[in-house]
Amino acid sequence: MVWEWLEYGLSLYEPAFHIYAVLWIAWILSRYTVVEVPGLKLILEAALYNWTAVLCFPIYPIAFSIFYAVRFTLNTYIKWESKGKVSIMPGSDAVWGTESFANACNFTSLYVLEGVCDPTKIERRAVDGLVEKEIDGVKIYDKLKWRAGTRLYYPVWERMDKTFDIKRHIRFLSDWSGDGRTSYSEDDVFDEISKFFDHPLPKDKPQWEVYIVPKYVYNDPDKTGNYYALIFRIHHSIMDGVSAGFALQNGIADYPPSLSVNPLAPLKISMLQRLMGYVAILVFGLRDAVRSFTLFESNCFHGPKLTGPKKLGWSKPVDLNSLKAMKNITKTSTTAVLMSALGASLRNLAIRKNLKFPTRIHASLTVAILPYPDMKPQNRFTVVLFPMNLAIASTIDRIKSTYKSAQRLARSSEALVNFYLMRLLGQTSTIFCKLFNKLLHSTMLLSNVPGPAEKAYLFGGDELVDVSFWTPLKNSIGVSMSLFSYAGKIRVGMVGDSSVFPDPKDVPTLITEFEKEIVRTGRIAGLDEEQCFNLS
Repeated sequence: MVWEWLEYGLSLYEPAFHIYAVLWIAWILSRYTVVEVPGLKLILEAALYNWTAVLCFPIYPIAFSIFYAVRFTLNTYIKWESKGKVSIMPGSDAVWGTESFANACNFTSLYVLEGVCDPTKIERRAVDGLVEKEIDGVKIYDKLKWRAGTRLYYPVWERMDKTFDIKRHIRFLSDWSGDGRTSYSEDDVFDEISKFFDHPLPKDKPQWEVYIVPKYVYNDPDKTGNYYALIFRIHHSIMDGVSAGFALQNGIADYPPSLSVNPLAPLKISMLQRLMGYVAILVFGLRDAVRSFTLFESNCFHGPKLTGPKKLGWSKPVDLNSLKAMKNITKTSTTAVLMSALGASLRNLAIRKNLKFPTRIHASLTVAILPYPDMKPQNRFTVVLFPMNLAIASTIDRIKSTYKSAQRLARSSEALVNFYLMRLLGQTSTIFCKLFNKLLHSTMLLSNVPGPAEKAYLFGGDELVDVSFWTPLKNSIGVSMSLFSYAGKIRVGMVGDSSVFPDPKDVPTLITEFEKEIVRTGRIAGLDEEQCFNLS
């Protein structure tokens, strides 16, 4: 009886296999024949991937039933065994939880303030504005008392409310370095961050720390004010960059500064645009996902396993109004101008070092999935592959090429598909999460986080004069470039691993080449070098 049902099922599948064979033949012909029909290869690829999914459909109910039954059973046991203190992480947090030396999953931020450093006020604001902050009776940042860990090969959150001690999280930078200093120059701070960048945060407490620099001295001799700095290190499973922006706006600042982009605001898209988005996901989603996670890229800036140490720094603050003028003259976007300049910095570094640079690379571009449901710490972003053409020498042509790539990506389903796929992968064990991270083979990581549109004041009137951040580097992605806008200017934070940038001068050269490219673009818009940067 069983064999009869099996034969009957296979007979129903016979036409489907015939269609599958035809699609394979058509795809091979479209790929390797001389005559090309515009769009045909794309359509056949999407059809081939989708039909493969259709043929595998009978497996899905069984596979997902087993998967969620195992996860539910293990989570129930873990909660019972820990008396409710430990539970398996949601997928959006877990996917970023795996780490090791030189692959630490912490993002680092630097806040520079003008005023007199008062550690007591900083500690009090961290407690009242973050750790114990309540809205409608709910502690918004209760997650800051959770510790990331692993149980039964699953990433978990462990509540540490009873043992939490704010003094273990807010310390002087000299407590880590052991040098007893109170004054650090700009370069000194970058050197100290480089020293701990490769190390995962201690696992005996919730994984976040704030280092206080009582006196911060700019490299610029014209900046003679009284400055101090805060270095934030936080595990990415706790929150993403947008959530960190919420923490600055609503938890640390004296009063909430307005944001250049409100992540809570509903998207202004029509029903037709929404419908077309769902159609794109249905038709091209599987193809986009497979291409994202099967990219293999090897070039002079990508390939070796990360070893540390990291070298990092930041650019001069680019003036936002000048950047808009560059956008207008090139008829593109501010993002295209910045990303083109970042690509040019890699190209020019390769030329200076006589390296054979690739004509085309891919950047893993982080994309926030808007709108955010609330201000709680969360991970609501994904990674998409952004192609960059380094063979183009002309500044304007490179910007226009970058702009076209951005437009194509905006029309694709890749961001949403990758977001939900990553959440699904994050619900699996740490074994699969590690395998997923090893599939990320782009040359560099790009992150763009819009910050406050106006100046912020912290700890009772101290002006926040500068802010930037550096994202974690994972596996074989050896360079990261992070954009953060604040009060009319944008800092670019860059970090590179020694496996790809062995010369200590490589990352500073990247920053210099980025600044030169911004000046070149500014001159096209009729701006001089001073107008390109906001040094006030």
